[in-house]
Amino acid sequence: LALLREQNLRSKALEYFVPHTKQLQFFQNADKPNRYGFAGNRFGKSVVGVVEDCSWLLGERLFFETSNPLRRLGIPTHGVKGLVLSEDWDKVHEIFTNKDSLDRPGKFFEYLPQDKIVGMSRTQKGIINSLTVSNRIDGRVRESQIVFDTVRSFINNPRSFESSDWDFIHIDEPIMQELWSAVSRGLIDRGGFTWWLMTPLGFPWMYEHAKEFSRADPENHWMFEATMDDNPTLDERKKEEYIAQ
Repeated sequence: LALLREQNLRSKALEYFVPHTKQLQFFQNADKPNRYGFAGNRFGKSVVGVVEDCSWLLGERLFFETSNPLRRLGIPTHGVKGLVLSEDWDKVHEIFTNKDSLDRPGKFFEYLPQDKIVGMSRTQKGIINSLTVSNRIDGRVRESQIVFDTVRSFINNPRSFESSDWDFIHIDEPIMQELWSAVSRGLIDRGGFTWWLMTPLGFPWMYEHAKEFSRADPENHWMFEATMDDNPTLDERKKEEYIAQ
């Protein structure tokens, strides 16, 4: 019974999600093709990124009322193909695609309704590297796919990143400019969107790029900065313990 209750809560996790103020601003700017968030640890950047990924896969943000324009702001009506870039495959498994742990599931298995997942593929080491999602919306079936890849894979084989088209790209870790140049070409044909959500350690070109373009072209680029203090769900004692380290 407890297991069934846990599974039911997880199937509703996206509907129950409540964005805090800075996260809400991220969704309020969802009509901008390029959104950049630079935040400290424990802000909730990976969570808000995955929530947006899942919303694009499903075609709407279930945590907003149907009458709220933010429910579908910026999301295409057609099925989409998205890319999530992380540091390495261990991080992909730990943060995003671990489906074997009830205590600490990957965030896609925490927020994506399980009955909407109709397919998945794995690497040779057994790590999930893509999910296919099907959802009925406005009376029709909408099928989407999310693909996971890594900075480490690019270092090993740069050419493998230049052959796919994307409706959206979610950058979860700082990356080298050459990798961004390779994957961002895939946004052109589909008029794709991107969101960078990371702790700005290393690769300062990303911060400078976001700052320059958000100032020069605010209709298409939006940037925010935040710290763990912007996350009201964090316990003050835990924050103090973290800072003391």
